[in-house]
Amino acid sequence: MSKNLAFVLALSGLVGCGASAPIASSPNHSGPAVEEPPAAVPLAHSPEIVAVEETVPHNDAQAEEPTALEIPTECATSGAKVCTPPTLFVAKLCQSKSADLALSMFRKTPWTRAYLRRDMEAWYTGARHSSPMHLVLDEEVIVVASRSGGSNGVQVSGSGSYDVYRWDGRCVSVMADEVSLRRPPVPSTPIVWQSLTEATREALLDDHGIKVRRNQQHDRCLKNSSAPRCTEATAALVRVIAEYVRKGGKLPDTRLAAR
Repeated sequence: MSKNLAFVLALSGLVGCGASAPIASSPNHSGPAVEEPPAAVPLAHSPEIVAVEETVPHNDAQAEEPTALEIPTECATSGAKVCTPPTLFVAKLCQSKSADLALSMFRKTPWTRAYLRRDMEAWYTGARHSSPMHLVLDEEVIVVASRSGGSNGVQVSGSGSYDVYRWDGRCVSVMADEVSLRRPPVPSTPIVWQSLTEATREALLDDHGIKVRRNQQHDRCLKNSSAPRCTEATAALVRVIAEYVRKGGKLPDTRLAAR
C-alpha cells in the first residue's frame, strides 16, 4: 500500500469519526466548542419501556378489581311474606353454581325456606341454556324469587311460581304448589362432599361430629360406593353437615364475585 493511499484512508477515517460526534456550542458562548456525549435514545424508541408503559392503566378506577359481593342480611322487600335476597345478588348467585357458597346461604340467614312436595324434574327458567335437575321429596330450598299468579298482583293460593336455590349451589324454577313452606320432620339436603373445596372441607372437619361421620363414610364406601352401608353412612354425614350449617357453624369467608 502506498504512503499516499494510506494517508488518504487515515484522513477519511478521521472525517468519518468526526461526523459521528456532532459538536454543539452555545450561540452566546465565545470559548472553544465543547464536545457533548451522544444523545440518549428517546423513550418512545425503547421497546422495554414502551411495554411497561402500555401495561400501566390510564385510569386508576379501571385498574381496580370489582368488589366481591357479600351475602346480604336483609330481605329485598321489608315485611314481605316471602323473604328473598336482592334481585341483583340473586342473578349472580344463580350464575355461580358454588356448593361452598350454598352452605353459607343456608346458615342463619333470613331467606324463606321451602320444601318439595314430591320427586320431580325441573330447570331454571332464568338461564338461556338450563339442564333439567332432579329434585326429591322434602328437599330443602331457599326461595330467591317469588312471582304472583293472580291478576293485579294479588297472590292466589296455589298459584304463581318461585325460583329456588339448592344445597348444591344451583337455582331451579318451580310452581308455587310444588313446594310447601312447612318444614318436614327430616328435610332432604343434597350435599356432595366431593363438590366442596379443600378449604371448606377442612373447616367442616374441625367439628368432631362431622369428622367422625366422614371417617365412617370413607371406610364404608371405600370398596363399594353402592353398598347399603355406604349409602347410610353418606346420609348420616350429610345430615350432620346440614345441622352444623343451620346452627351457624364456622365456614370460610365466602363471597360472590361481582362479575
